[in-house]
Amino acid sequence: MSRSLYTALALALGVVIFLAANILAGAGLRNARFDLTANREFTLSPGTIKLMQSIEEPITLRLFYSAKTANSYLSVRSYAQRVRDLLSEYVTRARGKLILEVIEPEPFSPEEDRAAAAGLLAVPTNAGDTIYFGLEGTNTADGREVIPYFTAEREAFLEYDLTALIDKLNRLRKPVLGLISGIPLEAGPGGIQAVMAGRAQPYELYKELSSKFDIQFLDTDLSRVPQDVTVLMLVQPSALAPRALYAIDQFVLGGGHALVFVDPHSEMARQSQTMSGTPPPSPSALDPLLKAWGVAMPADKVVGDYTLSQRVLLGQGGSQRIVNYVVWLGLTNDAMNKHDPVSAEIDDLALGSAGALMPIEGATTTVMPLMTSTPNAMLVPVDDIAYMPDPEALIRNFVPAGKPFVLGARITGKAKSAFPDGPPPEPKTDTPAAETDEKPEPLPPHLAQSSGDIDVIVIADTDLFDDQFWTQTQNVMGQAISVPIADNGDFVLNAVDNLMGSDALIGLRGRAVAERRFTLVDEIRRRAETRYLAQEERLRAKLAETERRLSELQQQGEGPESRSIIITPAQQAEIARFRTDIAQTRLALREVQHKLREDIDRLGMWLRVINIGLIPVLVGAVALVLVLVGRRRRARAAERPITPRAR
Repeated sequence: MSRSLYTALALALGVVIFLAANILAGAGLRNARFDLTANREFTLSPGTIKLMQSIEEPITLRLFYSAKTANSYLSVRSYAQRVRDLLSEYVTRARGKLILEVIEPEPFSPEEDRAAAAGLLAVPTNAGDTIYFGLEGTNTADGREVIPYFTAEREAFLEYDLTALIDKLNRLRKPVLGLISGIPLEAGPGGIQAVMAGRAQPYELYKELSSKFDIQFLDTDLSRVPQDVTVLMLVQPSALAPRALYAIDQFVLGGGHALVFVDPHSEMARQSQTMSGTPPPSPSALDPLLKAWGVAMPADKVVGDYTLSQRVLLGQGGSQRIVNYVVWLGLTNDAMNKHDPVSAEIDDLALGSAGALMPIEGATTTVMPLMTSTPNAMLVPVDDIAYMPDPEALIRNFVPAGKPFVLGARITGKAKSAFPDGPPPEPKTDTPAAETDEKPEPLPPHLAQSSGDIDVIVIADTDLFDDQFWTQTQNVMGQAISVPIADNGDFVLNAVDNLMGSDALIGLRGRAVAERRFTLVDEIRRRAETRYLAQEERLRAKLAETERRLSELQQQGEGPESRSIIITPAQQAEIARFRTDIAQTRLALREVQHKLREDIDRLGMWLRVINIGLIPVLVGAVALVLVLVGRRRRARAAERPITPRAR
């Protein structure tokens, strides 16, 4: 066989093998992928896989997608492919319990009518057509959930949205979440007045909770917690009647789970007070219960942390500047307990003027922190931030305690009742007992201590419910879309799910928010502010005093009597000196403000040098080395003598 024929056959065989490998890979490895992202955003979480394997009754998913119309829009087409691939993976994991239908709603077709009837969103294009790209899910019990449109703004939350939809359909009945709140979460920032005016806009976290759970509002004078309540959530409740405290106490001792949010300085509660004119709920309302559970929270102190402090805009007009506000905290994953499922996956949690939880010595319970401050923290009196907080004064007076403070904790173990003498006496009423229609149901036997271990989560903050701390509202095709910028919603939902006994969604919450803080830049900025803030304040004070004295001298030559007043040469020299001082002080002030950013700018310059200059040079050098090594090997092979083969 000639060498040329041998080469041709080898090339043909290589082409056949290449085509066969592609066909086999396309058929058998369609969903195979390597996920190299930091948050593993393209890998199904263990919670999703666990949920798919726990589906009992069949669930049908109908993906409505206008493929022909969307074919001209690359971003929509690629996102739709990802949605279909992910849904196929869901179907594979569900082992026949999940049915997927892909429907193309062409214009004026019955499929388009079905999409519109399902509540899906028809998005107009520049060409005058409409695109449907949404999902409808149904179960065998007439349950129905919808994603109206897969917006690009929520692409990072795709797995969570799909898993949450399936989780709702997998539950034939929503679990009951009992709620006692002194903050109108269901009304939003406008409070009761907004409800009466028809302008209520519930907080986003409340909307998330109400979509997942059956929320049952409980009175502040209840005598017992209803039996169908699985988890009891307390959010800065108003003054509770003794029998309500007793009902909560007995609920927890009897095995009920509680999620408590209590705050020494609730900015949300103060906002509600301003709207309604009622006094804000006192943080001490739950003190008897907290003490019985083995923890205390100072009612007049909040935690300030310079390392975790958020940046805020200070001043007005042209004098605005950004400074650290040490009582608004941005907690990173390093501040979270990585061994508890509630907090393990949380990377960014925004708190506002949170309190400190302190274990009581001699308590029979165990207080396990879920989140803590850094050692660069101190307790700040509430009076310093209650009315006109001064962020720069807080920094000047900042003295770190050198130890972290507990901001949230899980309390477990045996606990004793806050009512050792039994239930409190029933309140007296003006109505005689003989005239009442029904006698109150007798209370169950008193529990002096828990029969097993209690399970209570206490968070020393309520402002994490406030939308401004963790969401941004974006207008997408005429609809307001709330996009999380922190994991506050994930954390609260994790806590409720965990106390409910369902951890299916916990593993994938917190993975979607990909924004990370530039910790090195933050540290450089904090060091600069610590170094130069006092100098800046002195210069500002000197500038203000000099301008005041100059104004006084100049006013001596103004007004109706100015002609009779002669400014002496000494005063003229003083005015000239003041003007010189003002110019020099302003120059020094600009220099200080420049130094505040000098290190950050230097870091940015080196990053640009590395990315633009050094990396290409390194890649080119590696390529050059590989070329030289290849040439040297070929040269050596050419110089090697050829040994004749024996015949």
